[in-house]
Amino acid sequence: MRKLILEESKKAVSDAADVAKKKIDAEIETMAKEVKNNPLVKDWNTPFQTPPFNEIQNKHYMPAFEYAILLAKKDVANIINQKEEPNFENTIAALDRSGELLNRISGVFFNLLYSNTSAELQEISKKIQPKLTEYQNEISLNNELFKKVNIVYTQKAKLN
Repeated sequence: MRKLILEESKKAVSDAADVAKKKIDAEIETMAKEVKNNPLVKDWNTPFQTPPFNEIQNKHYMPAFEYAILLAKKDVANIINQKEEPNFENTIAALDRSGELLNRISGVFFNLLYSNTSAELQEISKKIQPKLTEYQNEISLNNELFKKVNIVYTQKAKLN
């Protein structure tokens, strides 16, 4: 009986994760159209991949952040939903790589905010900080992700 309940519980968690992933995918598809010309999201074809500051306007930050948060959530969902046994590469390294676009946008925004601030940048910061905190909390407090990380942690002696 316990085994049946455990299996049903795992299936319910898996089904909920699938629904969440489909919702994120739909949101990403919608937002991708909106940000396709956003210089914060596009590839930076500049020397040394430096930000194209001459193209970036304050109006680009919020949509870029919102899109990047969705992509980062998808990265984490992919880690959680993977079927392979958790290992360093598919869990820890994948988590480290997650949110690359979010990190890139954050680097540009917060460096400008701290070095060349304006009232408009400060307003954007007030709006984006709660969203970034919510995203970080979703990662830090995600029980399924913790279980995968913990499996890798308990195998650390074998990883050397």
